[in-house]
Amino acid sequence: MDNPVEITAAYVGIGNELLSGSIRDANFTYLAGSLRELGIQLMRCIVIPDEQDVIRETVEFCRERFTYVFTSGGLGPTHDDVTVEGVAMALGVPVVRHPFLEKKIREFYGDKLKEASLKMAEIPQGATLHLSDEMSFPVLSVDNVYLFPGVPELFRQKFEAIKEDFRTRPYYSEEILSNRPESEIADLLSDTLVQFPSIKIGSYPQWGEEGYRVVGANDGQEGLRKARALQPHAILLDILMSPKDGWQVLHELKADEATRDIPVVVLSIVENRELGYRLGASDYLMKPFDREAILGALTRLAPVREEERPADLLVVDDDPQVIDLVRQLLEGEPYAVRAAADGQEALDAVAGQLPDIMLLDLLMPRLDGFGVIAQLQQDPAYRDIPIIILTAKTLSAEELSQLQQRVTRVVQKRALERDVLIRELRRALRAYRHGGDPTG
Repeated sequence: MDNPVEITAAYVGIGNELLSGSIRDANFTYLAGSLRELGIQLMRCIVIPDEQDVIRETVEFCRERFTYVFTSGGLGPTHDDVTVEGVAMALGVPVVRHPFLEKKIREFYGDKLKEASLKMAEIPQGATLHLSDEMSFPVLSVDNVYLFPGVPELFRQKFEAIKEDFRTRPYYSEEILSNRPESEIADLLSDTLVQFPSIKIGSYPQWGEEGYRVVGANDGQEGLRKARALQPHAILLDILMSPKDGWQVLHELKADEATRDIPVVVLSIVENRELGYRLGASDYLMKPFDREAILGALTRLAPVREEERPADLLVVDDDPQVIDLVRQLLEGEPYAVRAAADGQEALDAVAGQLPDIMLLDLLMPRLDGFGVIAQLQQDPAYRDIPIIILTAKTLSAEELSQLQQRVTRVVQKRALERDVLIRELRRALRAYRHGGDPTG
């Protein structure tokens, strides 16, 4: 019987923030597990900067060697979003504006449309739009190259919507634990490969630091299976997983008599939380973010009782996909979401109606988040609006200094413990809503 043709893939992560270590590339880990489940062998992972020539060179290299190429990042309205241009150069085609995408963007922004936003309607000539009811904006592909956004929630949402297009014969994988050193099992592994040349075997020694033996799982379902089979002393659980997230896994672990007593430590990608408090923000969420993070922050800062109106939430971000994602994450929750595409639009929205709370991106055209904070602080009517900074930006010392100078009321309390600071923020929000004294 002939061996089936192996379907292969390459992953290209695009972004200076990945190379600087500011952001963990969660998309690669997710894609690797998803492709294996679909029967596709991921053969190459490359991380590159936001440079057209580097993108062109990398895509050219990968598309000629692998069945599929998946890019992540560099899709948006700003100057460093150059993935479309780089892929078009690799394919030798021009960049054109697609009328369907232009129509969707114009409908989204209405009379507040900025020319920069229409950049997201530009595609390599001849690209295919993959549409689905599960996503508001389509996935682009050109030949065997698929373009995905860098925000992990959007990456996963879009890949889940089209992943069945890639399904082939699935792989079978199993993990065998051994307490023997590699030197003792090397001959056995070699003999096995000679007898079964179509299988792949990886040997990964664990050095037993601190007396622990570590066993990994690629997704929630595999983690549940290994938890039942191995009965570990403890479980480290990530929240951002697909198709079953960490909260679902935790629920199933605690509902199963076989695993309910295993201690679980939840791991979450929340960076610079204390820095966020020093900035004078009411809370700080790093992209990537998830539903629980947003809801948790909003609940702490703008609690809404059932008899009260929904909290008025102003989301300020120049990427409509992020705004759409926030709306989806908060669906069914007591928040009325308004959107502003840049800082000036945010100030106009605040002047028209004071929000209860604001989600603010720092990197935006026309007027950035730093400018918004500065202008809000100058007006006594606006300076107490709770702000959650939502950004992927790594702050420089100069930027941090600017924010510390402008948001003096909270920065003066930066020596407080976290619980005390949160209590003060809640008190300030209640005073803002009800006209009381925030110091009382």
